[in-house]
Amino acid sequence: MTASFDVVIVGAGLAGLRAAQVLDQHDLSVLLVEQSEVVGGRLRSHDIEGFVVDEGFQLINPAYPELRATGVLDDFDLRQFDPALTYITSERRFDLVDPRFAPRQFLAMLSRARVPYRDLVRLARVFATANLRSIPSMTRTRDCSAREGFERAGLTRATIENVLQPFLRGTLLDDELESSWHYTQLLLRSFTHGRPGTHPRGIAALPLAM
Repeated sequence: MTASFDVVIVGAGLAGLRAAQVLDQHDLSVLLVEQSEVVGGRLRSHDIEGFVVDEGFQLINPAYPELRATGVLDDFDLRQFDPALTYITSERRFDLVDPRFAPRQFLAMLSRARVPYRDLVRLARVFATANLRSIPSMTRTRDCSAREGFERAGLTRATIENVLQPFLRGTLLDDELESSWHYTQLLLRSFTHGRPGTHPRGIAALPLAM
């Protein structure tokens, strides 16, 4: 017996799962083909001696529009992290914190991070622009690399390389900040709207929920 489908999707990563979900919502029959034994693509978790270990840098940001649209977060056991990152170099260690949630830690950070006051003002302007401008108006401007975008915003090389680059390296999977400035702005926008976290069973719980 040969079955017929409206759409065939090859690959059950997040994109394939979401595409299947949307098509199903439009009453289309879908065949989802996956060569692996589990769904999720690159989103893999392993149980190693009682510890859940994800492959790669994996965080779930509940502010991602497409993730919210899936509806899976309603009953998803997302354990959100504190809005802070610990920055460590061979010379010093300090926390990068969100002043909206930890104002005292933010003030302490200013003295340890040695970030120029003008850079803080300009960085705040970058976040404000990413939040206040509509996505269509943001993406109508000429695109460039993330590094060039930060430079055009007036941020110093030291702040870009010592603060922003280490933070964004994992989320962009880009060591040199060559990613799209438009995409980076959307990423910054999402970080101000949601607190990333993870599931007790690791990142693999997300595709299974979908």
